[in-house]
Amino acid sequence: MKTLFKSKAIGLLFLVLVACTAGYSQDTKVFVTDTGAKYHRETCRYLRLSKSELTLDSAKEKGYTACKVCKPVTTPSSLETEKTSVSPQTTTPTRSSSSTGTSRQCSAITQKGTRCKRTTTSSSGKCWQHL
Repeated sequence: MKTLFKSKAIGLLFLVLVACTAGYSQDTKVFVTDTGAKYHRETCRYLRLSKSELTLDSAKEKGYTACKVCKPVTTPSSLETEKTSVSPQTTTPTRSSSSTGTSRQCSAITQKGTRCKRTTTSSSGKCWQHL
């Protein structure tokens, strides 16, 4: 009875493994450019000028590597990473100020009669162009 249970468990595990990797068979299509060294998804912006279709395995055999822009899915684990790594940005980027002080808007008046829009850290209050 125990051997029957073990063989069924192993068979079930094998079926789950096959089902998980079924979408990533040797027939997975990727695209390469005539001059590049990366393989891409069909919708990648780098394929505008030229593209040739290859299987994923043949692209890897020829030395192509995955594009970092379109991130073509190569394995089930990379698909999970791609899904979890995409998250909305909750903080806004900040500008780093110079070590000499805080930056502020230039106090100079332009030829048009408006205030200069550049920022400066100069003690004079004027940007590089108006010093």
